[in-house]
Amino acid sequence: MRIKEILIYGYGKFEQFHLKFSPYHIVFGRNEAGKSTIMSFIHSILFGFPTRQQSEVRYEPKMNSKYGGQITLEMDNWGEVRIERIKGKAVGDVTVYLEDGTRGEEELLQEILGGIDKETYQSIFSFNVHGLQQIDRLKGEEISKFLFSTSAVGTDRILEAEQLIQKELDKLYKPTGVKPELNVQLNKLKQTEKKLNEAKVKIDQYEKFLDKLETVKNELVSKRERLEQLEANIIEGREWNRIYPLLIEKKNIVQQLEEIGNISFPDDGLTKLERFEHEKKSIQNRLSVLLEKQKQIQAEIDNLNVQDDVIKNKDSIELIVEDIPTYRNDEQKVKQLQVQLQQLDDEIQRLIGSLGFQGSVESVLQYNLSFARKDEVKQLSEKRNLLIEKKKELEQREEECRDKLIEAEIYIEQLRNRILKVNEQKEFEQLIENHEKQNDLSKELELINKQIQMFEKDGDSNAYTKPNVFLLSFIISLVAGILTFFFQYGGVAANLFVLSIIFLILYFTKRKGPKGNTFIDTLKKQKAQVEQQVSQAQPQLNEIEVAKQKLAANNDLLRKIEIEEIQLRSLNHQFDNIIQSFEQWETEWVNNESKMLKIGAEYNLPKQMATQFLMESFERLEQLREKLLQRNQLVKQFNLLQKNIQEKATKLERLAEQVELKGTNYQEQVLLLKQMLSEQLELLTKQSHLREKYEEIGEQIQALQTELKTIEESIAELYQVAQVDTKESFIKKGEQAKQIEQLKNALVPIEKQLLYTNIPLPYSQEQIPAKLTSQQFERMDAEKNQLQEEIEQLEKERAQLSYEIETMEEGGTYTDLLHQFHQEKFELREGVKKWAVYQTAKYALEKSMDIYKVEKLPKVIELASEYFSLLTDGNYERIQLDKEKDLLYVKRRDGMIFEPKELSQATGEQLYVSIRFALAITMSEQLKLPFLIDDGFVHFDGTRQVKMMELLGKLSQHVQILYFTCHEDYLQYFPKDQMTIIE
Repeated sequence: MRIKEILIYGYGKFEQFHLKFSPYHIVFGRNEAGKSTIMSFIHSILFGFPTRQQSEVRYEPKMNSKYGGQITLEMDNWGEVRIERIKGKAVGDVTVYLEDGTRGEEELLQEILGGIDKETYQSIFSFNVHGLQQIDRLKGEEISKFLFSTSAVGTDRILEAEQLIQKELDKLYKPTGVKPELNVQLNKLKQTEKKLNEAKVKIDQYEKFLDKLETVKNELVSKRERLEQLEANIIEGREWNRIYPLLIEKKNIVQQLEEIGNISFPDDGLTKLERFEHEKKSIQNRLSVLLEKQKQIQAEIDNLNVQDDVIKNKDSIELIVEDIPTYRNDEQKVKQLQVQLQQLDDEIQRLIGSLGFQGSVESVLQYNLSFARKDEVKQLSEKRNLLIEKKKELEQREEECRDKLIEAEIYIEQLRNRILKVNEQKEFEQLIENHEKQNDLSKELELINKQIQMFEKDGDSNAYTKPNVFLLSFIISLVAGILTFFFQYGGVAANLFVLSIIFLILYFTKRKGPKGNTFIDTLKKQKAQVEQQVSQAQPQLNEIEVAKQKLAANNDLLRKIEIEEIQLRSLNHQFDNIIQSFEQWETEWVNNESKMLKIGAEYNLPKQMATQFLMESFERLEQLREKLLQRNQLVKQFNLLQKNIQEKATKLERLAEQVELKGTNYQEQVLLLKQMLSEQLELLTKQSHLREKYEEIGEQIQALQTELKTIEESIAELYQVAQVDTKESFIKKGEQAKQIEQLKNALVPIEKQLLYTNIPLPYSQEQIPAKLTSQQFERMDAEKNQLQEEIEQLEKERAQLSYEIETMEEGGTYTDLLHQFHQEKFELREGVKKWAVYQTAKYALEKSMDIYKVEKLPKVIELASEYFSLLTDGNYERIQLDKEKDLLYVKRRDGMIFEPKELSQATGEQLYVSIRFALAITMSEQLKLPFLIDDGFVHFDGTRQVKMMELLGKLSQHVQILYFTCHEDYLQYFPKDQMTIIE
């Protein structure tokens, strides 16, 4: 099975997110980029969304209501399968689409996934760094047992299950234990049985003790009730003596209040009257001052003299005054424009002169001086310069090529003069050929001698009886002949072919019977002929060596001549190309010149300017047009400024007549007008300020009069509340109200103290009982002490009786103990049943592991050994298993055996990874599920990282691997088409 692509509708931070996967793929992203979200999405679509009761994150989107997505799978037996899961029931609503159009739900998905659940998939095929972190927490033998459990289900679940079952068994029963449940119940049952036997004897005495205890308890209740009543009386008497003075004081205060009687007087009336009288006097003083000040201000207003004509034209005057800098600036600009116009006229004349311009100056404004035309002129000028440079280059190339042709012809002629004459070459070749023939004959003679020796050694009779020897000789001669012919020894090859034919004839002849020693005779005749040929005169070795050197040197000269002639032909071809380039250059030059002359005529330029300086002329024409445009613009500005100056002078003249202003020029009149306006505005401002001040004082006078009236009304209200008409009567009544308030204030703390007492108070102030005497308290204390002594004696007697009864009741009555005995016996049987269930589970787990160790574990260990050896670069050869103890060991290259606890942390992690991968590959033979890895190897150093990625590449040939990481150095192991980077 392979995940081809995913489409996320809404999951965590992703919305409408599409991603394709290759069989070996890496997904890179920084922290919180969404790698874990994508892994969770794959798990959720395949096995269901996490429920709200589970601890896993659901990744429900915050901004999108659509929750879920699709995964497209490619499977060997199902083809392409598309799985869609969206929000619905607890784990979501799933729909499965097959290639043939079939649709299904959860049942079809389970069938496609082979019935594997999420937990099993994550423990075997989904891998992260937490698996390595588990090794950090284990010690000693636990590491080996953990690795053994991992080899079975990918995690320590078997180890956990075994430990859980054993823990439950130990909690229930231990042969020598005390605290386990069954041990406790057995001991308890024995104790109950013993007490049951003792209870039969104590039943009669037990009932007597119960009757006596009941009598003592009743007497204790009666005496305690009397003691509580007596203690309450003592407390109540002491409390009455405490509040008695308060009641007497309250009675006196009430009598004084009744003597004064009820009066009507405002709260804090005397203080208020004093304050109102003071405020009234203060307001009257302030009113007199303000009235005098108001009269003075009116006199000042009447003395001011403001001209209305100046104020009426205030805006016009201000505009003229504010515009004086502009007026001056306009005058200055007029002078500047005159200077600039003169400078522009000079520049225009200079440009016309430098161009040799022959047309009307104003016509320049109508010329086509666009960017397109400028680009055309620039290209023509640049092409002209390039053609000039190209001509120089062609002339230089022509000269260099001609020199090289002459040198090549001379050098070839010199080489031809050094080669051998035809007759000399033939003479040397014949000498070498004769020498080679002599060598061939020597080899042939050596072969014939060996054949003669072989047949003479075996004897004629033996040779005739073994025709297969001739067949073997035929094959050897034939092969030797082919080899010598292949290596160009023609003479020897011919003799060997003849010899092979002779052996073949002898083979068929000897199969029919012996006919004499003709074969050895034939060989000897052939040997004589070859010796005769060899004996002929042989050339000297030094002559042969000289001939070979001469021929080799001659061949070198011929090869050089051939190479130089090829180069000479190439040079001739280059020279022809140069001539053609000159012709092409001439055509381009004429065409370019005609275009430049045409443009020059359009701009009324002389011929020389049109060809040699067309680009410079174009630029100067641009400058000339720019100057003409500037001149026209300046003329417009000059005329406009002159008009503005005249209009301002006319406006000032009219205004001066209205306000009777005199002055010699424009600026002087403006300054006088400004001064006049400033003086009038100052008077107007002063007038306005005085009026505002007059009105403000009037408002203050009105406010004070209103305030004075209010105070007088407040004083009248005080007199009305007190029901008096004069100040003296009001003060006298105020003194009485003050005395009443003091009495009431004294009564408040008394009332508070009486409020918190817990004894009933008398209804009438006239009927207050007397205080209790000390003799009465002494009598109550004596009775209290006597009761306490009697109660203490009864408590001792009750305790003794209770102890005796408790001693008898430790095991309960006989009936209770009998019931307890049967109940504990039943509980013991139930505990034994529970112990049997765990014991059976332990037995089943052990049997399952025994089957696994025999059938599947060897293959897992074998694969894990291979992966472990690769990861450790061969330092550890294999993993070994102790089937009796369920422990793993590793064998180092030097033969040493180590337990996992003896390995370094990094090597232990490599061992764990090897076992996990071996289990996954073994499981893939039944159901090939993709392998998801989330930064599982971040703790590995550089060397281990390289080995780890090498192993992943090897595993990806059997199962799809999707690697999620936030470390950039892992990207180097994947090509770009197998890489996804998420932001």
